[in-house]
Amino acid sequence: MKVSQDSLDSITFELKKERKLIIELTYEETYRQNAKDFLRMMLENNIELEEEVHALRASPFHSYRTLNRQMGNIHMGFIQSFGFLISFYEEYLKVM
Repeated sequence: MKVSQDSLDSITFELKKERKLIIELTYEETYRQNAKDFLRMMLENNIELEEEVHALRASPFHSYRTLNRQMGNIHMGFIQSFGFLISFYEEYLKVM
């Protein structure tokens, strides 16, 4: 299985957009400590995903199994990040 530079570029672009959103949320207003912790966790998760994509891009050869596992990890990381963002907004709306 070959992952194209375009697909890795697209993943990287989406991760950067998400990171920017999280940083903007962090400074948008004053949050309770648990919300700050949640934002930090979301940002850390995003950075880990960016590092996984970078590692995938930097390594020239992968077995099918390794590539499949790494792309699966990145995919699940996206799903988890989206879930974190939904949870953050749901909790934020409860406080409002």
